[in-house]
Amino acid sequence: MEIDDVSAKEEGERAASAARNLVANTVDVWLVRCAVLVIVALQFLVVNDLTLLPRWVMPSLELALLLPLSIATAWSIGATKKVATADKPGDFWEIVAHHRNMIRKAFLFLTGLVSVANLLSLAGLVQAILGGHAGSGKSLLIDSLNIWTTNIIIFSLWYWNLDRSNCSR
Repeated sequence: MEIDDVSAKEEGERAASAARNLVANTVDVWLVRCAVLVIVALQFLVVNDLTLLPRWVMPSLELALLLPLSIATAWSIGATKKVATADKPGDFWEIVAHHRNMIRKAFLFLTGLVSVANLLSLAGLVQAILGGHAGSGKSLLIDSLNIWTTNIIIFSLWYWNLDRSNCSR
């Protein structure tokens, strides 16, 4: 009986410690959401019409995915705070870990969608340059800087999402 109490107490302390660590790192999660908003703004600022789709389609899809992701993240952070203060945090930990993994997979999908949108813009820019029907040199330079900046942010998102530790394992 005493061994069961000790192991349950250790498991509870470990779960509560992991929950406190997750809550402490919430700023990173919201900064990443802001990076996606910057990408959406950059996509609206492209001067030339570079993609096959209407200009508003990809940013709208990205925003449509970002909103539920942000709500789910806020719920997950709130649930994680409850785990940190619960009497038996091990009971809640599996539910929170499952939701966090779903959020991570959805964010990987969103990052992939942003990557595809940027690739389509790059292909459109190259096609416009090679076809000779692009705008002025100034507008092409602005569009190429826009695509380059978006690409840097996308790389940062991929790196952050793939390199960060996964506490739910």
